[in-house]
Amino acid sequence: MNVEDISHIITQLERNMERRHVHKDVAILTRLSVEDAICKFHDKLGDDAEIKVRMHGIITPNVVVTAKGEYCNPFEETVSHQMLRFVVAMGHAGLTPSFSRHNGVNTVVYKLPSRKIGDLHRIILAVVLAVIIAFIMRGTMSQTAINSCVTDVLKPLSGTFLGLLSAVVVPLIFFSVVKAVMNAGDGESMSKMGRLLFRNVLGLNCVMLILAVFICMLVFGIVPHANGVVAGAGGHTTMETFFNMFFPDNIVETFAQGKTAQVLFMAIMTGIALLRLKDRGRLVCDFVTQVSELIMIFMSWIAKLLPLFIFDQLLILILSGGISMFTRFSTMIAVYYIQLIILYLLFTLYAAHRLDISWMDYLHRTAKVFFVGMSTMSSIISIPTMIECGEKKLGLNRKFCDVMIPTVVTMTKVLGVCTMSYISLCGVDIYGVSISWQMICMFVFFAFVLSVASPSVPGGVIATLAMLFSVLGLPMEYVGMAAMIIPFLELLTGVQTVCSVTHVLLISKDMDE
Repeated sequence: MNVEDISHIITQLERNMERRHVHKDVAILTRLSVEDAICKFHDKLGDDAEIKVRMHGIITPNVVVTAKGEYCNPFEETVSHQMLRFVVAMGHAGLTPSFSRHNGVNTVVYKLPSRKIGDLHRIILAVVLAVIIAFIMRGTMSQTAINSCVTDVLKPLSGTFLGLLSAVVVPLIFFSVVKAVMNAGDGESMSKMGRLLFRNVLGLNCVMLILAVFICMLVFGIVPHANGVVAGAGGHTTMETFFNMFFPDNIVETFAQGKTAQVLFMAIMTGIALLRLKDRGRLVCDFVTQVSELIMIFMSWIAKLLPLFIFDQLLILILSGGISMFTRFSTMIAVYYIQLIILYLLFTLYAAHRLDISWMDYLHRTAKVFFVGMSTMSSIISIPTMIECGEKKLGLNRKFCDVMIPTVVTMTKVLGVCTMSYISLCGVDIYGVSISWQMICMFVFFAFVLSVASPSVPGGVIATLAMLFSVLGLPMEYVGMAAMIIPFLELLTGVQTVCSVTHVLLISKDMDE
């Protein structure tokens, strides 16, 4: 066993821990300790040592290191100060490594902390429990008792969650948009690479958003009326009332009432003003960043209550006889899948043409990126796979991939803009909301801005949707149904990961030309 063999074993271990969503700190400590144990086995048993590392268990995953040969306990050699630090740190992290020897095989077992139930699993559990309890209640309770339970128990619970969400969503979106404008206007974005990045990535986001809106209007039969959003004395939109939607006359009232258009306008203007101040506004920029992180922590706490809110809303829906809503949801999901699959096929076809290779060859080269994105339902987790694909399969420079792929991933919002459009306009159809062309234009603009500035925090998508719902006049209770549908839409995250890698490829080609 040489250094390359040890490196390969450690790389495989890292990937296995990543797939099982082992906590980052625990994964780092485990990797370091396993690497140290393997080195000790190798030093003691020689190059011919048969050393294996495997991982098993789902709820409580274990890492097992085995080495066949004479007795060797890596934890007895306390001379290594590094190993001693590892053992102490692992104890604080809840890890319990142990050594045993049987039939001439030295075995080290790392019992990792029990894995917490993921957000997706909690949502699925909430949906299943809500369906079961609703049918039990309908079969054992009178309609009067059910109505009383809905009015006196379930609706107050949902009102509490919506109150918490409303208190956080406006400052969260405000500071997120300010940060996005500040980051988009730095010096690096004025380079050729930055211009290509904005043109290619944001251009595709915009095209997909507009397509999604018009497809939804066609599928759900939404016909916007010609009247304005805000009526004047004669029942028509006046120029004054239209501009009042964007320009606040009272900043405190704007934030207190959560006026979407005015909040976004203030955020964009604040970001531009900070860009103009440059170094003089550094103190304010740091304040914006720190407050944004603080609000994101609050939002992550509220997001932990999301499965309970979904359970509550679904229970109310079933007990109130609103099952017909799921027919529209199934139609929405089917059309959503068709649009993204067509995008995937056309985008990869164009990339194959630019590379001068066959379409099937390009699909084969990016297949791993697609399936990792689908299995993890996260573009962020898929970044290492995308970097590997860019370097080894597409022939891109490794340093270029290391810089560009994380940047492109944070800007590629193909799934985000489609999700916002389909869920919001499906809600317009469900609740029979009357909308105008001005509202559609406002929705497209706000959805585009919020997709770029969407906070990367648990519940960030829900906060963004809550702002968009206010633009279209949808009830806040619809947030619960939206949160239940989102995991089904994120199954096509593989399309977004392939789009991100392809964007990097096209930017590289454009820079060379």
